[in-house]
Amino acid sequence: MPLAEVVEPFLKWLEGVRGRSPHTIRGYAADLRGFVPFAEQIGCPRPHDVSFREIELYMAMLRERGAAPATINRAVYALGSFWTFLRREGVATNDPTRDVFKLKEPVRLLTGLAELRAPIGSRDCAIIAGFLLTGVRLGELTRLRVDQVALAGGLVRVIGKGDKQREIPLIQRLALTLQTYLTDARPRLLDGTDGPWLFVAGNGKCGGWRAKRPGEPMAERSISRIVVARTEEILGRRIHPHVLRHSFASRLRSRGGDLQEVQQLMGHAEIGTTMRYSHITPTRKGRLEELLT
Repeated sequence: MPLAEVVEPFLKWLEGVRGRSPHTIRGYAADLRGFVPFAEQIGCPRPHDVSFREIELYMAMLRERGAAPATINRAVYALGSFWTFLRREGVATNDPTRDVFKLKEPVRLLTGLAELRAPIGSRDCAIIAGFLLTGVRLGELTRLRVDQVALAGGLVRVIGKGDKQREIPLIQRLALTLQTYLTDARPRLLDGTDGPWLFVAGNGKCGGWRAKRPGEPMAERSISRIVVARTEEILGRRIHPHVLRHSFASRLRSRGGDLQEVQQLMGHAEIGTTMRYSHITPTRKGRLEELLT
């Protein structure tokens, strides 16, 4: 059943069953009548077509149009109630709003991460900040080497799908987080051993999971578990790495980044197939840093 056909039954359910006020119903109606045409335009006319990516793209569009954060968050809450109704009626089985970052949550998450103690906490902070502030994939972050991070140059070189390389700016906040991890926490985790990998499990003396061979890279499942556990601890809900990645893209778009810039930083195939190596010129780097800061 198309989304457009379920809006009116949902509004009647809000009024007749939930007893919501006319003011609330008018607000929800406006939010849904804004979202449904947007979803249809991007090829997602039915409930099962919509994921958190489409919700965050809609949020970015509202931000571009000058909507206030409270207005955008209200729209997400309205969509969450809408999908609750859709699931109750058997029209949908998913909830695309569940993993969506409300505005200002990335700031709250980074603030909470900064309070984690070294060395495990410092590493976990660097991992999550890496996802949130660069948009890298889980596999890409797992395989990052120390020599791919240029703190002085303010760039990280990522090797993506098909061994395609791209450069992503390191904004000051992330550079400082990585510097703290590299100079203090990582040496303590390695405890005299060495290895090329940026994120390491350590030798077991500092708490957390112990590597079979000190200096080896962390497993993707281990990093994913860290992200879920830390975000639940700080935000009260479980966030997965792919959500942080797409939150990065949504935030970039909401701040005026064009689609080509988003594709370049995310390493999407649309431009990855045409550029073996995406080099960021000094002018472009400055532009992207301004958007990400």
